[in-house]
Amino acid sequence: MKTGLTHETARGRADWKRLRHLAVLSCLAAVAAMAAGCTTVSNLWARLTTDCVDCAATPEAGAQCAEQIAEQAQEARTQTAATLYEVGFVLNQQGEAGAAIATYGEIDRRFGEDEAPALREQVARALLHRSLLLGKEGKTTAAVAVQDDIVRRFGEDGSPAVRLTVAMALAGKGTLQGRKNRQAELAACDEIERRFGEDDAPAMRELRAKVLVRKAALLRRASAARAIAVYEQVIARFGEDDLPAIRTQVARALFGKADALRKREEAPARAAALEQIVARYGEDAEPATRAVVKQAARARAALGRVKARPADKKQPRPPAAGRKVAHTNMHTISSRARLAIA
Repeated sequence: MKTGLTHETARGRADWKRLRHLAVLSCLAAVAAMAAGCTTVSNLWARLTTDCVDCAATPEAGAQCAEQIAEQAQEARTQTAATLYEVGFVLNQQGEAGAAIATYGEIDRRFGEDEAPALREQVARALLHRSLLLGKEGKTTAAVAVQDDIVRRFGEDGSPAVRLTVAMALAGKGTLQGRKNRQAELAACDEIERRFGEDDAPAMRELRAKVLVRKAALLRRASAARAIAVYEQVIARFGEDDLPAIRTQVARALFGKADALRKREEAPARAAALEQIVARYGEDAEPATRAVVKQAARARAALGRVKARPADKKQPRPPAAGRKVAHTNMHTISSRARLAIA
C-alpha cells in the first residue's frame, strides 16, 4: 500500500498533521488486512505517537517514517495472504475441500486488486488451487471459469512464478475439457506452447515437456505419424537436459515413440527407440525414469522373442493315416451293411 506522500507534500504544520493522519489510516488498513498481529499494530501505533520522537521533529523525518510504515503494512498484507494460503492447504489436507475453496476465494477478495508483485503471485496461486479443487469436486464449469480468469488477469505478467501459474491454469483447463473434448485439450497444449515456448525457466521447461508428451499421446489415437513427430520434438528440445523430471519426460517420449512405431509395424525403428531408453537412462536414479526403463526392457525382450520365432508360415498338417484307415473301414462297413440289407 502506498501513501503517495513525498517531502514536498509535507510542508508546514498543517501538512504534517495531515501526513500523520494518512499514515495512521495506512496503519489501520494494515490492521484490517492482518489475520492476527496485535503486537505489530501496537508497535506501529507507538511509532506514530509517543515512542517515535524523531518522526515528529520535522516533516521530512515524518515523511520517511510514513514510507517505512507503508512498507511494513504492505509486508503485513503479503504475510496475511501467505497465511491464508497455508490455511487453505491444511484444510484441504484434512478433507475440508469446501472450506479450502472458500479460503482461496477470500485471498482473491481481499487482495485481488493489489498490484504489488508479491501479492499478485499469491492471488494467482490461490486461484489456481481453487480451480484444481473445484475440478476435483466435479464442478468443471466453475473450475474452467476460474482458470479463464487467471489467464485474463495475469496472462501478460512478467513474473516467472505468475507465468508458470498461468501455464498451469491452461494445462488444467485442457485436462478438464479433454474429458469430453479431445480437441479442446489439444488446443490448450498449443496455447501453452505459443505463449511460453521460448521460456527456459526450469519449471516452465518441465511443464512444456509434459504438455508435449501429453499432446503426442492424444494425437497417437488418430495419427501415429503426427504423434511420432511431437515425440521427436520432445527428444530434440529436451534430450540434453539434466533435470530429473525432464529426463523422465524424454524417456516417456522415447517409449511413446516406440509404441507408435509398433502400431505402424516398424520393428527396427521401434527396437532402436527401446534400446535408446535403456542405454541413456538405465542407470538413472529417478524412480519415475526407472519405471520407464523397466517398461522398455520388457518391451525389448518381447520384441526379441517375436524375432526368434520361425518366419515361415505353418504348412497345413497332412491327414493322419489312422484317420484315413478309420474312414476307409467305416466306408467298408457301410458298404457291407448296404449289401446285407439288399
